[in-house]
Amino acid sequence: MPEEIAVENVVLSVYNAQGAVVRTSRLNGQVGIEEINLTNWPSGLYIYQLRHDEILLHSGKFEVLR
Repeated sequence: MPEEIAVENVVLSVYNAQGAVVRTSRLNGQVGIEEINLTNWPSGLYIYQLRHDEILLHSGKFEVLR
């Protein structure tokens, strides 16, 4: 993250392949890894986005395989 952005103000959103939001959370400001429990998520492609004040900072994708 750029130094001028407080991590606590960054929102992580995850979308399924149909574009529906499946998770939204605010980052806690701690350095490290954000763990997400995927136990009940169906297999498929997911898109994540990191936003600050509705400005897209980063996006990517991942796949859940069962």
